[in-house]
Amino acid sequence: MLPNFEYGIRTHPAEEVFIMLAGAAYWRRGSAPYKVLDPGERSFHPSMMPHANKTVEAPFLSAYVWYGDISTLNYKYEGIPAD
Repeated sequence: MLPNFEYGIRTHPAEEVFIMLAGAAYWRRGSAPYKVLDPGERSFHPSMMPHANKTVEAPFLSAYVWYGDISTLNYKYEGIPAD
């Protein structure tokens, strides 16, 4: 993900885990505030948990996997969080 970019709130039936490989990203899970994750850390999103991520001055690289119900029929993107 490029620097100074935000991928807004989204939900989906699949469970998902992002494993940070390089750089840093800020992750928001549910209604919690953004939290920075560094290489080696991970962000887990249970089925239908609202989540978002963003970068600041540095890009980040991660590996991620969806598992369980990987259908995109109920994927929902709500946009950039207001707070």
